[in-house]
Amino acid sequence: MVKEIKTAELIKMINSGNQAVVKFYSKNCKYCTKLGDIYANISNEFGDLNFYKISIDLYPESTLPEVLVFNGVPTILLLNGRGERKYRFLDEPKKPDKDTWYGKEHVKQFLKRHFKEIK
Repeated sequence: MVKEIKTAELIKMINSGNQAVVKFYSKNCKYCTKLGDIYANISNEFGDLNFYKISIDLYPESTLPEVLVFNGVPTILLLNGRGERKYRFLDEPKKPDKDTWYGKEHVKQFLKRHFKEIK
């Protein structure tokens, strides 16, 4: 399940050291809209992680902590737990999906690769 959050909640999560996956999106972004269903499906497959989304339409990048600067949406971020402040952004795909930018397998591989580290 994916929960919509506000900037203040994201900052609390970062400071608490909780592990989570966060998708930054815009309602005006066609990739973001189409990626929504894929992201929700993936959240069901990785039940040990908390999945969130945050709209840059409501909470622009300027309201986010400096360490979370990114170049556009959709952007997917993994917050590492264990009390460490560790962030990993999903790399840009070599061959972007024509509909969703990030393909389902691209996102799953990213989580599997880093999930081993944070579990």
